[in-house]
Amino acid sequence: MDPGSAGVQRHAGNEFDAIRPSSSSSLSGYLASQRFGPRPSEAEQIMQVKRRAAAQRERELRNYHQEQQYNRRRSFHSLDREPLS
Repeated sequence: MDPGSAGVQRHAGNEFDAIRPSSSSSLSGYLASQRFGPRPSEAEQIMQVKRRAAAQRERELRNYHQEQQYNRRRSFHSLDREPLS
C-alpha cells in the first residue's frame, strides 16, 4: 500500500528545524531578554553608574556624620566623669 493513498502524509524531519532557533546562543539570548528585559542603552548605563556612585558617596557621608556624632557624645560624657582639679 502506498503511504500517499491512505491520506496520511509523512513529514520530513527538517521541516521542524525551521521552527526551532538556529543555535543555542540565540535561544539563550531570547531567554535572557525574557528574564532581564532589553539591554539598557549606553547613556542609561552611564546614568546608572553615576547614580550608584552618588549613592555610595551619600552612604559614606552618612556613616562619617554618625561616627562624628558618636565621638562627640563620647568625649562629652567622658568630660562629665573626670574630676576637676
